[in-house]
This record gives sequence, C-alpha cells and structure tokens, in this order.
Amino acid sequence: MLDEPGKSSPVFLGGTQDDLSAHATGPVQSTPMPPHGNSTLYYSRVQGHHRRQDAAAGRRVGVRLQGRRHGRDVHRLRHGPHQLSQGRVRQTCHRAFKTHIHLPVVDASEVGGRLCFSLPDGTDEKKVPVPKLVFHFAGADMDLPRENYFYVFEADAFMCLMILSNAEGDDTTTIGNFQQQNMHIVYDVQNNKLLFAPAQCDKAVISHIRDALRAVLHASCNMLPPVF
Repeated sequence: MLDEPGKSSPVFLGGTQDDLSAHATGPVQSTPMPPHGNSTLYYSRVQGHHRRQDAAAGRRVGVRLQGRRHGRDVHRLRHGPHQLSQGRVRQTCHRAFKTHIHLPVVDASEVGGRLCFSLPDGTDEKKVPVPKLVFHFAGADMDLPRENYFYVFEADAFMCLMILSNAEGDDTTTIGNFQQQNMHIVYDVQNNKLLFAPAQCDKAVISHIRDALRAVLHASCNMLPPVF
C-alpha cells in the first residue's frame, strides 16, 4: 500500500477458498489459469477491459485486447509494481482516459512514459472524476478501485495512470502489484484456477493474529489437567 507505508499485509501459504472468503470484503471470483505449454508461467484469458464513466453520465468506453497467444487473449500476474500492456492497448487506454479527465496532460518524457495529469494548486485529487477500470476474465470481472490504477506524486502534483508498455514483441498483459492492492489472490495450481476477492489487507493481519491466538488459547485449555 504505497499511500500508507506504515501498514503491512500478510502472505498466506496454503489455505482454502473458505479462508479467502473469511477476509473478503466482496464476492470471491475465479477464472481458469492453465499452464502454457512448457512454460513455468500460468496464464489467464482476458476477454477485454474497459473504462466506465459514472452511472449518471451513462457512458462506457471499451477496448478489446488485441494480443493473442495461440488464439487466446492472455494475462499474467507478477511481482512488479506496474501493469504492462501491449503498445496499441496502452495507447487506446490512454486516449480513453484523456477524453474523460479534464486536466492538463504532462509531457510523457518527463514522467517515464506514463500518462500523467497536472493537478492545479489546491485540487483534491480524490474529487477529480476518473473512469472506472475493469478487467474482464473468463467468468470473472476485476473491478479496480481508483487507487489501484492512479497514483499521485505529491511533490510534482501529478496524478498518473500506472499502466506502461510491454517490451517490443510481448503480446501479454501483465497486471502488477499496484493493481493488486487490497485484494486477496489465490493461485490454485492444483486445480488450474485463479481466485480473487477485494479485501482490506491491513485488517487481515489483525484478524489473522486474533484467529491464531484463539487457536492457541483453545489448545492450551484442552491441555489442562481435568479438575475433580
């Protein structure tokens, strides 16, 4: 959680879907995650993604992912900060956000190729309307909160979209850690499924510790000698 560096969240090894549900703040969704040929990576099919304006505006902007690997749209999750998309997908995505965010656009050469908007003095970035970003998987939709795809560089007063281009020739879409904030993700490699659900991850730490303490106390009580 980049905006709140004092907070932390756990990594759980093992567990079940019930464990995922216990800490979720929304529905648990799943999508197929088959291995790809001889690769050590697993891929999920992305059917598309779109930027959605608020319901009052009644507008929806979409783009079909063009990258394909053996006839399938593909996506992978990784342990890097940014989402990486094909150049054409990123460009279409950038155009859509430029259309709906009415702020000055920063020269991309100043911000490492990102799409950034300049915030006027005194602007509360949380009150700047931005379209929703949704990833559509086979059988599941990942609806991202704005803090999972926009980041504010306060020193420069820039509000930046955290989507960059892939290396030349890479036709996958990679969703980075930034997009996965406050989300429980389960890689079920035995059943070739990816499960995910929204969560408040810093509170999951407290809850996990509390559950562990209850288990220890329960075990301690069971070990007490009988009272006659």
